Amino acid sequence: MLFSGYAAANFKLFVFVLSAIIASLGGALFVPQAGIINPSEMTPEKSLEAVVWVAVGGRGTLFGPILGAVSVNALKSWATRAYPDLWLIILGGMFVLIVLFMPKGLVGLPSQLMQLWKHYTRKNLDKVVLKPASDDGELAATADSNSSAS
Repeated sequence: MLFSGYAAANFKLFVFVLSAIIASLGGALFVPQAGIINPSEMTPEKSLEAVVWVAVGGRGTLFGPILGAVSVNALKSWATRAYPDLWLIILGGMFVLIVLFMPKGLVGLPSQLMQLWKHYTRKNLDKVVLKPASDDGELAATADSNSSAS
């Protein structure tokens, strides 16, 4: 990439060091909250939980994973008290439903609802029929004959 005008190695090194700083900051903030840290805390379940946060919140945005982490952890706090044996089933079901029906996560929910709103209001507009109102050729909008009362 040197032919494009900048040294890619320096840029890659900068991004790597920046990600290491962010990860170390996350670890430094995690230890006071957890009290103690040991290798048993770094299980695959923790990594999968982060994947669920991103999927629930929304991929491709900065706010989506934050929203996903807050909402999944709030649900976890409630569900582990109310239904402790069913928490993993609730988490798995939520993950499958989000991936299937909300591919953009919670962040994309407003745009998805707007598309549904436009889709169903457009169907109602299709019922309006334009008919000539008078002999001069002007058109008038009237409702479909099936929906009008006699």
